[in-house]
Amino acid sequence: MKKKNDAIIGNKEIIASFSKKGEWLRLDCKHLDYRQLIDFYHVGITVNDSNILYLHEDVNNRYVQWYTPDSNVLHTQIENTYFQLQVEQTDCVSMKHNVCIRHYVLENQNNIPLDIRMLVHSKLVSHTNDRVGSRIGEKGMVQYSHNYAVCTFSNQDMETCQLNRTEENIQSGDLQANDYIGMSTDSSVKYNIGTLQPGEKKEFTLYIYVNDNATYPVAEALYEKVEAIQKMDAKKEIQSTIRYWKKYV
Repeated sequence: MKKKNDAIIGNKEIIASFSKKGEWLRLDCKHLDYRQLIDFYHVGITVNDSNILYLHEDVNNRYVQWYTPDSNVLHTQIENTYFQLQVEQTDCVSMKHNVCIRHYVLENQNNIPLDIRMLVHSKLVSHTNDRVGSRIGEKGMVQYSHNYAVCTFSNQDMETCQLNRTEENIQSGDLQANDYIGMSTDSSVKYNIGTLQPGEKKEFTLYIYVNDNATYPVAEALYEKVEAIQKMDAKKEIQSTIRYWKKYV
């Protein structure tokens, strides 16, 4: 059963909803209130040699959530009390492109270094007449069906990925990059954030581009679009979205 929608962001073509813990629950594009594109979209981290700690669900996590005033830019602060790691997650939909921006600021509040990897485990809705496939690119993954594609990537290179049987490895965070293309509804990618020294902050951005395959088929044109989006300045785009909504409101 789907969880409760506690927060909603979007533009004229995209609606995305989230739980009060920052879990991405639903995604609609162009057919609002009709077709859901994602079954789940989970983001987690590994710290030093730990198993995956999901940002939206961990026994040691504390949460605070708010909107930037007079806008639909959503912030979720996640504090992991075990590792003393604070993560501020900002979710925003661009007003210019069908791109969901997930910007993270990670702060080490511990007195020891923390080595951080970030993982995305995403599953698209699939049925008999609309199977889902996945491809891996240099900076992320493209999950696609006949009508649409959901492209997850970053402005930094991924460390590794897994397209098939992800559920066998995702808990350990040890992904097995055996394939670059496959017919799998759920796939995962991992990024190396690096080592945070005590008191240090690092930033990381995920871009999730939603593509109508009639506009950009899953071929060269789609990857060209993705490359253009990779050049986007996430913080400037978030501020542009805030200005739009403040003027609108």
